[in-house]
Amino acid sequence: MFTVSPIFLNISDPHAAVRHHLRRIVRGGVKGTGVGLSGFHGEGFGTALSDEPSGKLSLNLGILDLTSEKVRFVIDIRYQVTYKRDDVFLPINKIAQSEGLSIQVLTHQGAHHVPKDSALVQALLKAYADVTGLESFAFAIGGGT
Repeated sequence: MFTVSPIFLNISDPHAAVRHHLRRIVRGGVKGTGVGLSGFHGEGFGTALSDEPSGKLSLNLGILDLTSEKVRFVIDIRYQVTYKRDDVFLPINKIAQSEGLSIQVLTHQGAHHVPKDSALVQALLKAYADVTGLESFAFAIGGGT
């Protein structure tokens, strides 16, 4: 199975108070809510989604830029083929708004899935096994390449 569904978010605001909130979110979450950038599967944003074809959502803070003029962080999210963009984006946006942050989606690429029983995947698995002599198996990845 091959799964691709990245969302890149750019979150920024020039105010010092937002820098304080952002540091708090990144370091330990919003007190009493469990909200923050904890975990690699969206736990801190309430988006810890999973499904059979794709496995767990992956989320990483790829860029964090804190200066005296601005706060900006870019999150890379790879979500499952059985979910839609808004299943991931809306909970994150709600949390951002509650902290006075604004979100801009930089890019979004819809999910792509090829079932493991498809002729293409079966041919690739057979070729791998024939060439390497090893058992082959299909699995989901969250890459955009």
